[in-house]
Amino acid sequence: MQIYNISDVFNESEIPVLTFVEPQEFSDIVGSILTTGKHITLSGPSGCGKTTLARKALAESGRGPGDTHWVSGRDYARLETLESIFAKEFSCAESIEEITEYLQAAGIVILDDFHHLKEGVRQDLGYRLKRWHEIGIRFFIVGIASSSKKMLDIDSELGIRNDVYEMKKQNKEFCAEVVSLGEKHLNIEFTEQSKHQFMARKGDRFI
Repeated sequence: MQIYNISDVFNESEIPVLTFVEPQEFSDIVGSILTTGKHITLSGPSGCGKTTLARKALAESGRGPGDTHWVSGRDYARLETLESIFAKEFSCAESIEEITEYLQAAGIVILDDFHHLKEGVRQDLGYRLKRWHEIGIRFFIVGIASSSKKMLDIDSELGIRNDVYEMKKQNKEFCAEVVSLGEKHLNIEFTEQSKHQFMARKGDRFI
């Protein structure tokens, strides 16, 4: 019998495991993953569940460890160039030619916590995405909205090669389904007052 934590049922900082309800953007993100050649950008406030949503969408589209590669921007926040980041990530030379080969073999490269990278690195990535698209390299960029917008503003043609999603507030029906799943997995029943309080508290929460 598998044992779960309470955070797997209700979690204010990310999408919980047992009460995951597909947000408004979910099916569109899955569609973008399944579209050959598309880059994807997913943005939203810190702690709203972007990374978990990306993992769920990748799994739903049939993408796993063999055809995805995760890179954390937090791990490379102090590095000054894309070459130095990917050379360290792939344990290869700081050669764009060699790095390109690794990227082509990686499947979809998920660059999480993109906003932690230095601004010059983010800009360089924006310039390179168009060229990488042409040779079959795909990126799934996850970060806060302001940093993603600055990157996308670099090249107007990037828009047709990159599907952009921003996590937004979910409606009451979404929240009601989350509560219902929570009751099921905890084997409890909330009072109507508690349910109303939960709805009222959702405020600026996105999940």
